[in-house]
Amino acid sequence: SRTSAMAYRDTTRTAPQIARELDVDLIVEGALARDGDRLLVSVRLVDARTDDDLWAWRAERTAGDLLTMQAELAAAITLHLHAVISPRQEQARAALAGIDPAAYDEYLRGRQAFHRRTPADLTSAERHFRAALARAPGFAMAHAALAETHALRALDAFGATNARTHLEAADRAATAAVALDASNADAHLALAMVRHRRDWNWAAAEQAYRRALDLHESHATAHQWYAIFLAEQRRRAEAVTHADRAAALDPASAPVLRTAGLVRLYAGRLDDARDWLERARRVAPADDVSRLMLATIHLAAGRPIPARALAEAGRDEALEDQRLAVLVHAARLARDEAAATRWREAFLRRPAPRSLVAEARVHLAYGDEAALIATAERAVATRTQLACALLVHPV
Repeated sequence: SRTSAMAYRDTTRTAPQIARELDVDLIVEGALARDGDRLLVSVRLVDARTDDDLWAWRAERTAGDLLTMQAELAAAITLHLHAVISPRQEQARAALAGIDPAAYDEYLRGRQAFHRRTPADLTSAERHFRAALARAPGFAMAHAALAETHALRALDAFGATNARTHLEAADRAATAAVALDASNADAHLALAMVRHRRDWNWAAAEQAYRRALDLHESHATAHQWYAIFLAEQRRRAEAVTHADRAAALDPASAPVLRTAGLVRLYAGRLDDARDWLERARRVAPADDVSRLMLATIHLAAGRPIPARALAEAGRDEALEDQRLAVLVHAARLARDEAAATRWREAFLRRPAPRSLVAEARVHLAYGDEAALIATAERAVATRTQLACALLVHPV
């Protein structure tokens, strides 16, 4: 997957080392240089075990030919591998070749931000995808990417306070993408999230998840999101299978590694969950989503001291509600009433609306069952992530 491939952009590792880490047989290595409107491109196909060149390609084009050249290159590599491009893939390549290069540039910048998946990056991704669509309204891939971005922004892990609004936007963008290209796996994946999170239509959600995987079996995000759906349905073995498939496809992606931990957390496998979250933190040490999820695992295991240390290191303003809630919970478990009161007061000073997962955690810390039930009812009404996870979330 792109996230794992881009981790080697400036690496000094050899091709055999990369191949072992990613479990691949072949590597495509390339370089692109710009001189005014001229593009100079060189590509080689490498046997990853021996670092030997199997095939090489050089071309000079103008900037306006970039997408056409990309299609030519894909076809040339496919031919060399004696593989077959399906009619659906041919149609997708042809459609892409007609896209305004400036719109495609915005799309790529949006994808780069999307794959980092911090709250700020998702906001940036949405901005780039909308800029791409302003230039190319018929760009199905940009509609689908915008839908996926809204689907993620509806999750508590990314600071969601208006989940239903984002799910409505995801529905509109995904529907537009499917109308333009019914074979777009990303569009079906976003529709699956809408059926899952907003509609609570489990059968339709599963059908859409499976449709996305039928169209693109090696879609790491589709395996990842389907795994969460299965975990929430308490189909634990299936959830782990899909989460681990996602991790195999995208081993350098912190969000994918987090999901492998999350489905184990939902299954009560706390030690395994902690191991996966530690892997995610090694990939992205500054990521507060992974940090707070790991703190949640420590709290579920009755370990308030490491949970508090993790939360105190958090810096992402979009996740401040959840950080303070973890600190309240950790202090109460450690019987540090002064600290719990201080952090609870800081939490209550936060402007509304606040994260419902965070509110639920504070109510749990103080044993307020009536408030917990009221928060759960609000989660159902507003369709935040907590609503679908009520059967399995440790809170």
